[in-house]
Amino acid sequence: MLGVALPGDTRLLATRLRAPHVVALAAFANGELVGSTLAASWGSVAYFGPLSVAPRLWGAGIGGRLVAAAVDVLDGWGAAHQGLFTFAQSPRHHRLYERFGFWPRFLTAIMSRPVSGAEPALGWRLSASTPGERAALVAGCVAVTTAVHPGLDVRGEIAAVLDQGLGEVLLIGEPTRPAGSPCATPGPAPRRAAASPT
Repeated sequence: MLGVALPGDTRLLATRLRAPHVVALAAFANGELVGSTLAASWGSVAYFGPLSVAPRLWGAGIGGRLVAAAVDVLDGWGAAHQGLFTFAQSPRHHRLYERFGFWPRFLTAIMSRPVSGAEPALGWRLSASTPGERAALVAGCVAVTTAVHPGLDVRGEIAAVLDQGLGEVLLIGEPTRPAGSPCATPGPAPRRAAASPT
């Protein structure tokens, strides 16, 4: 539904649950998981989403209770700037979040494209640095994000990508002073055909 690819999304969910700056929230009815969302802290910036509710229970107030719980988590972190991920094309989702004071402001497109391997090298990989260099380079990344928004701290995202082997953090700029640091993660793993018993 709404373009969700379950096998890939469940793999991604497992990685988020292991990230120390992420909290999982769940709704249960009669012992059954019927809704969930994730909240993440990036220093002074925090967000939650996407939020899910079992379709048969849409309109039963579960989404609203999950949003309220997520807002409590963001408030508890002292996040000065709060946001969420949702389906930009869904007025129903917008109305839910507007009840809690969230209004469409920056609708960010998350895009992907196949990589052929022939692309020019424009930076370098953070994973190739020594532990001592890594700490200084991550501090440089935080300096960049703090310049974008005071207190914006993506150390947790960088650690999650590298420590869990999810992809790579690419550094752009001077070798000792990054000017940008996109985190690159591959898409869902290709499906393999099940081996037939012989």
